[in-house]
Amino acid sequence: MKKAFYLVAVATLSFFSCQKQELDPNAKGEAGKTVSFKASIEQLASTTKATIDDSYDLVWGKKDSIGIYVNDPSWTDKNQPFLLRGDAGGVKSGDFDWKWGEFTNTNATAAFYPWEALGSGYNNVWDGVAYFKLREAYWSYSSGKMLTPMVAPVTRTGDTYDPIEFKHAGGAVKLTLNNLPSGTYKVKMAADKQITGDYHVSVAAAGTDALALDGSGDTDKNNITLNTWKSSGAFDWIFPVPAISKPKLQFEVKDNNGVVVWSVNLKAQSNDIGRGDILVLPEQTITPYGKFVQDDACEWSFSGNINGGAWQDNVPMMKDGKYWILAGCTFAVGDKFKIRKNKTWDEAYPSSDWEFTAGTGAGAKDIIFNSETHDIQVVDHSFPYPESFIPSPAVAITIDGTMSDWDACTTESTNTSNNYRVFKATYDKDYIYLYTKRVTVSGQRYIYYDFDTDNKSTTGVSEGSRSGLEAYMALVLYDGTSIVASPGADESYPNSSVYSGVVCAGVYASDFTETEVSIPRSNLGINKGDTIKIYSWGNKSADGVASHPITLHIGN
Repeated sequence: MKKAFYLVAVATLSFFSCQKQELDPNAKGEAGKTVSFKASIEQLASTTKATIDDSYDLVWGKKDSIGIYVNDPSWTDKNQPFLLRGDAGGVKSGDFDWKWGEFTNTNATAAFYPWEALGSGYNNVWDGVAYFKLREAYWSYSSGKMLTPMVAPVTRTGDTYDPIEFKHAGGAVKLTLNNLPSGTYKVKMAADKQITGDYHVSVAAAGTDALALDGSGDTDKNNITLNTWKSSGAFDWIFPVPAISKPKLQFEVKDNNGVVVWSVNLKAQSNDIGRGDILVLPEQTITPYGKFVQDDACEWSFSGNINGGAWQDNVPMMKDGKYWILAGCTFAVGDKFKIRKNKTWDEAYPSSDWEFTAGTGAGAKDIIFNSETHDIQVVDHSFPYPESFIPSPAVAITIDGTMSDWDACTTESTNTSNNYRVFKATYDKDYIYLYTKRVTVSGQRYIYYDFDTDNKSTTGVSEGSRSGLEAYMALVLYDGTSIVASPGADESYPNSSVYSGVVCAGVYASDFTETEVSIPRSNLGINKGDTIKIYSWGNKSADGVASHPITLHIGN
């Protein structure tokens, strides 16, 4: 299968401009005759440092621009842009016309590629030398774009300019990435030696000499970033480089929030990259965000309220190095949060609670925390982070009656006036888990749980009037002999069969009774993305509402 790289000029940044240079009326020229330049690209016998099809060609791409140097003292700007004629591209040899209209000057002596309208200090020719700036960042990058520097002398035969054959002055590194998530923003390549900065090559030596540093080397200029927008799937990244020997290369992909999607070290084996060489690295099928893990220990964790619910302490975040992410939480106006360290308030950010206001916007958000700088980003939840980034408090519930596996990574409510000390709730992909601790009283005791699964307010509802609730159930505690789920006909809704698969355990002590229960989510019809409220109640004849409702946002 024939493969081709299209040589395409770098897109101009909108905040730069190019000033048209008017022709001096006394300048030498061919009156009435507009000059175009026919330019081709050097096709090397060995085009790559890796195995590739022998028919591999380098061609001009749509809207390519070359620079022509006009050795004429009457021209202030001697480096002028010429654009590929037509819209097709994909040609080995093409006609290039002056961007400003008719060109009749006879003093063109050199050509270079790429031409960039980015002001002074970028690619140009002066006094027989071509100067190139290999930049640290290239914007608006398209898949397969070639940016490698080329130069050529421009000659005339009689009154006609000869066809130009561009010679490569540098090389390139090609990396194909598969399985990019949408929203990938930039890919950076770093080397163990200088690959960006100012370089030069003699126009007369085009085709023999490679780029040479224009001045002393700079070890900090060792990376290149290619920026793009909305790329996804498979993408070819081609990085321009000078001639370098046996480089060791690192690659890093970031999303539009600045978070690392993927990174890898790829050695270039024993290959040098010379003038005109393209080092083709093995294709990489990435696992986006594969290095992120959930921090159940809560080294850094979210503490705050979500969607107007109760304050939640130590909700685990996903982490990779310095990045910590909590994604897909829906916040209401007035909600607040901090990111705190090691489940204490000794170190927490920001210094004052981050509050969602009508001005700052609420809704579905992603929270991104940098543990090195302590910067916090709150961005709209429009980027497709994996489901694992959506919070699901990580509490390993064993239902063994010891309560030992309940940690602070849950929502919690208390009401000591009704003998309740702790009421906690959490979930995983299959179950809702509830934990209650209350003062022990003699005789038979009940604990009721009410579920508002469509998140309608039920403030002030009593056990005898559960209007607006979708389900409720009772636990029956028998003097230390057993603690069981007992959804009798008058104690459950819509019927007792709803509560199949419920498991209950507990400890009936002299001072306190602790109970925990697991309820299959299928009983309540709870799905990913739902929000539910859960109430806990005391004995039917003795206690009123024992807790403020706990709000759970189901993230998986």
